[in-house]
Amino acid sequence: MKKTLTIALVALAALAFSQPADAVPPLQVVLLGGSFDSSSETWIGTSDSFDLRVVAAFPGQRSAPPIDAWVMVSTLASESGTITIGGSSAVAPPSFSIPSSLISHSPAGDPAMVHHFYHIGNLGSTGLVADYNTDGFGTVGAASNPGEQVDLAVAISGYSFAHFDAVGDDADGTVWFAPYSHDSEFVPEPGTLSLLGAGLLGLIPALRRKRKKVE
Repeated sequence: MKKTLTIALVALAALAFSQPADAVPPLQVVLLGGSFDSSSETWIGTSDSFDLRVVAAFPGQRSAPPIDAWVMVSTLASESGTITIGGSSAVAPPSFSIPSSLISHSPAGDPAMVHHFYHIGNLGSTGLVADYNTDGFGTVGAASNPGEQVDLAVAISGYSFAHFDAVGDDADGTVWFAPYSHDSEFVPEPGTLSLLGAGLLGLIPALRRKRKKVE
């Protein structure tokens, strides 16, 4: 029995050490200048004008098929406004199927939300990129993974909340998306939000609590 347990422990240790130390996700979306909320593992900003970094990573692959990247923005269906990313407005959804786990995760999957899509274009392994949440607390790792990133100016008007995800496909037809630990949200300062209606003050924290329960 003791010998069997020892063998099992050795096997588990070998498996643990075989995992890449820099298991960076294939896509990340980072609200630059924002703060990291460890309860939902999300980068959060309060300004309606900011830069959004979309990151594609290909750990261990110096020449990988690029990812044709998109940003999916979720807003409250009860609101109307405008959002531009990189100076462009939303377009028709991509032709590939959005993974159900992405389109349904909280808060994006809440019935109160609608989705807008922005085409970013191909991101390949042209340089080195970092993991923007290595430990669940927003610690940024070293830029040591082959990949590419692009910073895009975002301008928001009329919305009290916006959640940002990244998704894309490659030439092989594989669909990739940013995990829920590597996404971003826009939530105005409480004073600004109150001007849009006190009823929304309770809705947004509720959406984020639902998100944490799902994960």
